[in-house]
Amino acid sequence: ARTLETTTRAVHEDLKRLYSWYKLDASIVVLPTGGQFDFRYFRLAAPQRSFFLISTDWLSTSNEAEMKNFLAQGLLNAAVRECRPFPTTTSSEIAVRGIAAHLSVKVEYLSSPYDLLFIKEGDEEGLAVGFNSFRKTLLKDSASPIAVSFPKFLKGETRNDSYYFGYQFAHRLLETFSVKEILDINIPEKFLPQLNDFISDEAVKPVPLSEIGS
Repeated sequence: ARTLETTTRAVHEDLKRLYSWYKLDASIVVLPTGGQFDFRYFRLAAPQRSFFLISTDWLSTSNEAEMKNFLAQGLLNAAVRECRPFPTTTSSEIAVRGIAAHLSVKVEYLSSPYDLLFIKEGDEEGLAVGFNSFRKTLLKDSASPIAVSFPKFLKGETRNDSYYFGYQFAHRLLETFSVKEILDINIPEKFLPQLNDFISDEAVKPVPLSEIGS
């Protein structure tokens, strides 16, 4: 846990140097969770405090580059949420994780899009084939709180589908909005309609990861 906390603060400093908008006032807490979550950002209303929690359970077998990539995505996720009150629903969490994966490309801990999404290159064909099936599954649970649906969407093999889907949505979103615009985006009027349309549109086809830039 001490190593993880030290590495987290180093990644935090890297992100501050890389992104002028990056800011995270949350208290960083490292703890075992029994696999309940990998990382989580939340705020307390009274007193007004925010926390970025990191589970030690998820990183026990990671090498340094993998650990830094994981932490960068978690911190970027938290920073984006600190900029704007994105909903804590399942679909929103998957989407914000996709945005964080895109942003983590520039940190260059890992350069392969497969590594960024925690998948292997050979997994892409299967994920593309199952894209529409996953979309239908997500459609049923899109409004569920992520704290409840985390085991269904972000543990086991479905985690790959979730990251792949979120990355595809982020690619679509970043074709319309800049990162700065996303950080200032009107959630109900612009972000949620884009996300809901992406989830419900049966005509959406995934873009090959080799064709997606940062």
